Amino acid sequence: MTNCADILSTSNSINKRKLSNAAKNLNGESFDSIFNKIANSIKQNSAITSNSSTEKLDENFSEKLEEEMNQRADDDVERLANFFGIGKHLMKAILQGLHIDPRDLLEPSKKKNIIKTLIKKFGLDQNRAEALASLITDFQK
Repeated sequence: MTNCADILSTSNSINKRKLSNAAKNLNGESFDSIFNKIANSIKQNSAITSNSSTEKLDENFSEKLEEEMNQRADDDVERLANFFGIGKHLMKAILQGLHIDPRDLLEPSKKKNIIKTLIKKFGLDQNRAEALASLITDFQK
């Protein structure tokens, strides 16, 4: 995995990719909008009549929230892969090799460490580093 990252960091084709390709896939959904969408769909599809239905509603909500967060993390990995000009599965493998969980891309508290790690691993210049920081900041909106 380290060799893949090193090869990618020295490739000129990576530097020719534009951030706009990754930004085209931006769907603009924030965590709040995902949360509200799930909450509204659950409320519309069920009527709370007892404690057991409340527990079922909580389980339903947790499952849907988990699915939405996994989907969003997967989409963000794909956008990050587009930024580097590689496939989504290779990007996921590189992140795992760097001990970065794809869901960490959604965490504002982990943003600086992720950016620093990726800049160091791929040897990005200042312009690409700023574009990467902007892209990862977009993930967390």
